[in-house]
Amino acid sequence: MEALTGCTRDELIGAPFKNYFTDPERAEAGIKLVLSERRVTDYELTARARDGKHTVVSYNATTFYDRDRRLQGVFAAARDVTETANASSWRSRKRTSSRRAPSPRRRKPTSRNRISFRA
Repeated sequence: MEALTGCTRDELIGAPFKNYFTDPERAEAGIKLVLSERRVTDYELTARARDGKHTVVSYNATTFYDRDRRLQGVFAAARDVTETANASSWRSRKRTSSRRAPSPRRRKPTSRNRISFRA
């Protein structure tokens, strides 16, 4: 999280997790989900760094307990999937736009639109 947010470890410890994401409600829902289901996988969030940079991450988390089955904490990992998300979004937009717009027709070469070069 340090590299992702630009904050120091000391700044992150004890700070609300949701404050480091563009959609704090979705981040909070992810925490609630891991606490109720004991794990969450491939939960997509967009992290916001101190300098304003946004990074799309795939968030995975699991709870851990002591021997008496008392919740001790949550172990979470976030993987940068910005390029994958951008490529997926681009492919989706490309598919949508190709469905909407007819492909341009190719004109047959005629004497008016033909380019000829002479040596």
